Amino acid sequence: MAIWQFNFGLANDNNKEIINKFKHDISLMYVINKSWSDRITLYGDLDGTCIEIGEYNNNYEIDFRLDLRTITVFELNLIIEIIKKYTFKIIYKGKVLEPDLDIIKKEIIESKEFKCCENPKQYFGNL
Repeated sequence: MAIWQFNFGLANDNNKEIINKFKHDISLMYVINKSWSDRITLYGDLDGTCIEIGEYNNNYEIDFRLDLRTITVFELNLIIEIIKKYTFKIIYKGKVLEPDLDIIKKEIIESKEFKCCENPKQYFGNL
């Protein structure tokens, strides 16, 4: 994960049919790329915004990395709407969050990743 990527996971019900529908919806926004693991389907660009869906013994892990240098509110809202469609919850820093644009924007703005993108000199000067 790069310093400019805001990372969160999704709590899902591990239903293969629902996961496959979710994958289809994500594939309409992001192209599938080669992952470092055969168990992970990668959508998007590892250095940019990407979604990793891993399958481990019929359990699914879904992780998002949002590129804060380039993501737009429109794109973020589309992601949130897909998450809502499948009634998944967002897992961020051990908290369970509703898929709500205002909630996610607040978490992003308070994140170290956002602070780094906003003012890298100040961010690294404060380390």
